[in-house]
Amino acid sequence: MSDPPDAGNAFLDALPACDDFFELTDPAQYRPAPDRWLVVVTDVIDSTASIAAGRYADVNVVGGASIAAILNACGRRLPYTFGGDGAMVLVPRETRGQVTEVLNELVRVAREAFDLEVRIGAVPVEDLRDLGHDVRVARYALSEHVSLAFFAGDGLEAASRLIKDPRTAPAYTLSRPGLQPDLEEPFEGLHCRWQPIPSRHGEMVSLLVRSTSKDTVEQLRTYGAIVVKLRRLAGDADLRPVSEDTAHLKKRPADLDSEARLYVPEDGFGRSMFKAKVATVTSVGSLLMARGWSAGDFDGASYRRAVVKQSDFRKIDGTLRMVVDLTHGARAELEDFLESRYLAGELVYGFHSSSHALMTCLIWDYEGDHVHFIDGAGGGYARATADLRRRMAELGVPDSSSYPLTESR
Repeated sequence: MSDPPDAGNAFLDALPACDDFFELTDPAQYRPAPDRWLVVVTDVIDSTASIAAGRYADVNVVGGASIAAILNACGRRLPYTFGGDGAMVLVPRETRGQVTEVLNELVRVAREAFDLEVRIGAVPVEDLRDLGHDVRVARYALSEHVSLAFFAGDGLEAASRLIKDPRTAPAYTLSRPGLQPDLEEPFEGLHCRWQPIPSRHGEMVSLLVRSTSKDTVEQLRTYGAIVVKLRRLAGDADLRPVSEDTAHLKKRPADLDSEARLYVPEDGFGRSMFKAKVATVTSVGSLLMARGWSAGDFDGASYRRAVVKQSDFRKIDGTLRMVVDLTHGARAELEDFLESRYLAGELVYGFHSSSHALMTCLIWDYEGDHVHFIDGAGGGYARATADLRRRMAELGVPDSSSYPLTESR
């Protein structure tokens, strides 16, 4: 397959924009990713243990930092998806060197400042297609300023499998320790400055759903049925885990430790000063948002509204992923609906319920270019993944790590 015309980092911009989430369950919205691009995979190793130890904020920050690093190195208009404990980003092949540099810096910082190990790798899209997998991309317009990539096909899952399988990992790993990134601040834009966001309705539900069908059209049809069910239960507005009333910035230096360690890995005076400076910024920002005032390029009233609108709380990347705010009754009804589809062999799903959501942000300017990644507190996506894998085992659906690499799913 030849590459579709693209202008480097403008590939995502060239895709038709869609602002209706349900319409992203239509296969016609998706276009083939360029053959010569790479699927870059980052993954916090053994994140389940770190989350069990209460370190889910650290895991989220490291996962989000991988996106910031790649976008800063290669251009900010690239398709990506955030998975809580890691990410996947599509990049042009000619940027492999820059990606290798910044991700090795992330590995170093994660190890030295967070005591976390990060797996990094890159798989050419053409390799995935040669193995019988595909990567198709659509554009979801959160606002006039921000668009997210959605993915169809099983290519991202296959890329993750190739990076994690010890038989194939050496061919795709990006490990070249000692490289210094050609960026003064490789993680620029990554912030972790919001307090945990409480549920308004009862439960913050982290939900993963994976169709058991090998057919992309059928997979998306399954996800569309779930979207319709959720809209009937709650409506799009009430599903959002973020609201203007419940989102509040952190003001205490002690609460800003995860971000501080990312930017100042060495413990000491410099890190303390970073936290004090950021706490001052967030205190002023809180006042501006509360009063609806402006200062410089920051409009408190419009920014608070934009944070709600530009939150990445639902996505499709081969799997349907959501963090939604539901009543106990709506959660139970949704679980009954999914359980019936699961027992019929149509899908597998994973739930994790908590009282709060977490928000990790990419901010390059406050006037529009900012997006806010959502995960459930207590390791929402990671714990939902464990629940999903349990059901896969019960249904006899092989875990992704055990699929033959040449199988087209």
